[in-house]
Amino acid sequence: MVTIPEELRTMGNRLNEIADELETEPPVPPQPTTGTAKFGTTWCTPKEATNWGAPLTFEEAKALKDASKSFASHVLAWGITEDINTFDNYWTWRAPDLMLLAKAPGWAKANGDPWDEMGPMPSTWGRLTDHWAMLASRANPKPKRAIIWSECRGVYPNGFWDLNRNRWAENHYGDLWNMAAPKLRAAVPGIQVGGPYVGMSSWNTPAGQTKGTLDARDLAMIETFMSRCPTFDFVACDGGIDLRPNYDLPPGTPEQHVEKLLDVLRWVRARTPKPFLWTETYMHGMKDGKLVKEHARAWPYLLNEAAKIPGESVWYCWGSQRDMPDLETLKALAARP
Repeated sequence: MVTIPEELRTMGNRLNEIADELETEPPVPPQPTTGTAKFGTTWCTPKEATNWGAPLTFEEAKALKDASKSFASHVLAWGITEDINTFDNYWTWRAPDLMLLAKAPGWAKANGDPWDEMGPMPSTWGRLTDHWAMLASRANPKPKRAIIWSECRGVYPNGFWDLNRNRWAENHYGDLWNMAAPKLRAAVPGIQVGGPYVGMSSWNTPAGQTKGTLDARDLAMIETFMSRCPTFDFVACDGGIDLRPNYDLPPGTPEQHVEKLLDVLRWVRARTPKPFLWTETYMHGMKDGKLVKEHARAWPYLLNEAAKIPGESVWYCWGSQRDMPDLETLKALAARP
């Protein structure tokens, strides 16, 4: 039998007395969970002027790097049948953490053109997904995340828009994703793989409203992706604050226009707590025949409001001179914690 020394027994009794004298405070209610909303950049400009864009100035590139917490880059047609040195050069130069497997080499295309936006022939999917895994393993630095295909582009059965059904070929995309994801994870252990990177369109501003109606077909694409590809690590989409089909801005303020993007995040959050990536964020639209840019007010509002929604969200600007935020807005974003 253990004997407790008298001094310890006395101390224990005194602690009990003190505890009895203290007023019992009500339990502290749990603090509301908030999310993490980050600004990112999807690199899309070349090193030198080409027919698909002009290089950023030093000041523009620095402003984007200072403001961004994440960087994405498309993997275009670069590969073993094109110019693998181009892939190596661009990837190391841009140093992104998100790999966008956006297009396919010529041998995967029905017309042999690696640069068009038609989908890859299903007969080439095995070779193509091996090819993508090779690029991921070769990349320096290694990508932390990857998205399969870009905006579900192309017409079924090669691409992912079903003309006969007038909607996305949801299951078809899921089949490609399920073939590619395990290979990417084997090539880069720890990589997160997501999708479907569908464009979120909105139409027809109802009377008195300041945002269009989200296209139910785009939401169905995300919902089917989550159920058909249950090992997904994150959800990805893109789009802007404008309206289809003419890219007009709806009535209202920049903050009201951004609510469209937040509506999509809220819709996704009701279905999954996993990270949410908006890979191309367009904060402009047409008004009276002119392009109106709303970056200065739209971006701070988006990030502030998204941070109130639980979970991680990353919002990537399209890093071209036409579509990126202005320098003053980028400097303000860089000052955010």
